[in-house]
Amino acid sequence: MTAEANALNYRNVLRDYEAPLNLWRAAHELGATDEELRNALAYATAGKIDLGPRFSVLAHGQEVIPRTVYAEGYLKAYELLKRWRER
Repeated sequence: MTAEANALNYRNVLRDYEAPLNLWRAAHELGATDEELRNALAYATAGKIDLGPRFSVLAHGQEVIPRTVYAEGYLKAYELLKRWRER
């Protein structure tokens, strides 16, 4: 691979990583299906578990959130999925 091709691939990976996340991408990065994450987000709403309003919009399936919002809520979302699976 040439240095130019390698640099282009690297830029593409960064661009993809930094892009806003939809429900599918967020679920995938959490090790879940989109349906499982949607159900866990609904469970959080019903149980008054606060993930923040911007993270919760993923439950609607047509919204995206910035990577920074996802990163801030990642641990809470991971714990939420764990609770959802154990219920």
